[in-house]
Amino acid sequence: MTMTSTMAKKAPSQFGSPSGAKGRFVLALMAAKNGGNNQAALDALNLQKGEKVLEIGVGPGLALKHTLRRVGRSGFVGGVDHSPLAVLRTQRRLRRAIREARASVVQASVSDMPFDDEMFDAAFAVNSSQFWPDLENDLAEIARVLRPKGRLVITQRAANKSIKMDMAHASGGWARIDAVADALPGSGFEVVEVIERPVGRLIAASIIARTI
Repeated sequence: MTMTSTMAKKAPSQFGSPSGAKGRFVLALMAAKNGGNNQAALDALNLQKGEKVLEIGVGPGLALKHTLRRVGRSGFVGGVDHSPLAVLRTQRRLRRAIREARASVVQASVSDMPFDDEMFDAAFAVNSSQFWPDLENDLAEIARVLRPKGRLVITQRAANKSIKMDMAHASGGWARIDAVADALPGSGFEVVEVIERPVGRLIAASIIARTI
């Protein structure tokens, strides 16, 4: 969803850091298009009532709102995003939970998150890892805030290998999952499995890992 990219320093993508009128349009587009990917990531996490869950790159906030429902009133959700606009939108969606101290959404980089060590049971990111400044170091920062054996799911929109098409730049999705798989072992994680789920004519590709 959203994070700053070293690949886009000269002209940051609105998908990496939504801002202004174009950013509002991009967040609306994310809300309309990312539903299947969000659901795939949350299903892969296998969330339980009462758990504490972190989303990296909250975008329009819909995934975090669904997360809050899955963990129930005894659970807690945290979210970070580089974009002030995305953070504001998500804070508005979760305003009651934030008032009740069941949620916290902050503007921050995945490289330096304002959360305590071993605070969360699980974490996830959807269509955002390609925007992270330093993949291996950023994964290590996620590992820091996860408890031992904490779960991580990173989901990417990917092309269906049986259909030759590049809708929404999905052809790069599998390469992004491969990059994450290569970086995880050096960042405090072990890979559990890679799964895929059809979403329309595309695939939600998810890599599931846990802290060592």
